[in-house]
Amino acid sequence: MDTGTIESPSSSSAASVLLNGIITLLWRGGTVVAGISAVAIGLLYVKQENLLYFPEINGIPRRPSKNPRRYRSPEEHQIPYETHLIRCDDGVTIHSWLLLHPDSLRERRPTLIFFHGNAGNIGLRLPNAIKMYQHLNANVLMVEYRGYGDSDDVKPTEAG
Repeated sequence: MDTGTIESPSSSSAASVLLNGIITLLWRGGTVVAGISAVAIGLLYVKQENLLYFPEINGIPRRPSKNPRRYRSPEEHQIPYETHLIRCDDGVTIHSWLLLHPDSLRERRPTLIFFHGNAGNIGLRLPNAIKMYQHLNANVLMVEYRGYGDSDDVKPTEAG
């Protein structure tokens, strides 16, 4: 004679109902998470350019001439320089400074091209460029992007 425990039909169906409830809850939760993730990814894709390009940040003006002192021009640091406006194929003009050693032609010094990053203007990067100018004994061409600093006022994009 078998003396083992016999499950009643009601305990088996209760476990089945509980399991089905958990599966349903996980399925619905997963669907909600997937939906929110899809919306977030879609928004990031649509707004990516607004998240990447910051010609003006935290009250710092767009134009280098309006920056705080010592961030306006290489002239404030007694560094000889030239201002260049570079016309692109689409007619947009971008601004640049060439920090030029006076003996560059005679000494054949190298020239580094310095792009300032995705925020602010080239004036805010003067300390970096001056260090390269002084410590590397190289000329430094500091180039602003379109829509930044003294470049033409156009909306910066990945394409241009």
